[in-house]
Amino acid sequence: MRYLFNRIAPLFLVCLFLSGSLVQAEPLKYQIREFDLESGSFEFGLENTYSESRANYNGNGEIINLPAAQRLQHNRSRLTVKSQILDQISLLGGVSGGYTSSVGTDNFGVRNDFERTRFGVSDVELGSIFQITRDFIDLDASLIATIPLTSVNYNQTDPLIHDGAFELEGGLSLRQPLGWLTLLGYVGINYRSQGLSTQLPWNFDFRAHVKKFYIQMGLSGETTLVEDNEAKNQTPRLVFLQRVNGGSQYFNAFSPTIVNLQAQVGAQFDDSAEVYLGLAQAIYGLRSAVSWQITGGLVFNFGGTVQSRSKWDTDSLDDADDSFGDSEKGQFRPDSEVRERQIQSVIPQKKKRP
Repeated sequence: MRYLFNRIAPLFLVCLFLSGSLVQAEPLKYQIREFDLESGSFEFGLENTYSESRANYNGNGEIINLPAAQRLQHNRSRLTVKSQILDQISLLGGVSGGYTSSVGTDNFGVRNDFERTRFGVSDVELGSIFQITRDFIDLDASLIATIPLTSVNYNQTDPLIHDGAFELEGGLSLRQPLGWLTLLGYVGINYRSQGLSTQLPWNFDFRAHVKKFYIQMGLSGETTLVEDNEAKNQTPRLVFLQRVNGGSQYFNAFSPTIVNLQAQVGAQFDDSAEVYLGLAQAIYGLRSAVSWQITGGLVFNFGGTVQSRSKWDTDSLDDADDSFGDSEKGQFRPDSEVRERQIQSVIPQKKKRP
């Protein structure tokens, strides 16, 4: 009973916390991976996300379709580099570029089939990650600054490829093996400049492995902690978004909340490379875009990786249990406990004198 409580309680608390929050349009800035880098190693990642929106959620969670012919299509490419400078500390850098195609009103608000496009480098990212290890769970504390390379001006006619705000996001990622499943989770706080709302992004997925391949499903989202400065006077921005982004609130939404249902498949090759493909669909929101997105990515590791810091090694445990005749065979234990028992098994034992 105690074993079940210790395994289920953390998961229950995570789900309870997330159920009270409401998902972001863009993928997470950082998510803990299944393998950790060795000190001095590098990780390169390339990710591309395509999104499309033809409707918005209003303040009551109702779906409001954009006027006929109006829509927004956005493509975002992101290149990241992660360097494990110490056993528990790594640095992260990245650069993103975007392409947006929108159909909205003309400069006079008359025609609603006026197409606009824009392409360019949107932002750079700089951050650090600190690894925290406990008996049966891995935690990564991250702090990432996003510096925009584009600005937002209500007089512009080009569509948006970024919110145009400086962002500082602190978060905590978790990785917990649960038998043949792995729970991957994240919760953070994202401060944004330019008067935009401060957000609480979150994510959790369950991942199952079949040899080199895996499949995962879950939810991700974000909700507002501090409201947008223009929440009480929305007309100027709404007119602006109607013109440049087809009326979609994918960018520069007012204190948004959005929930996505997501699924991903991937393959890992000798811990040195990973390829993945994911699909997400908005299922609930407030003052945000109704959108779907497809994401594909590649990850390459150079210099070596190590297993999960708190990996529950069932194979080693089974071997150890066979040697000891443990009546609790099949119960998960940390590697440290398994190794301790294996060491004790080879230490000569003193015979008791009669």
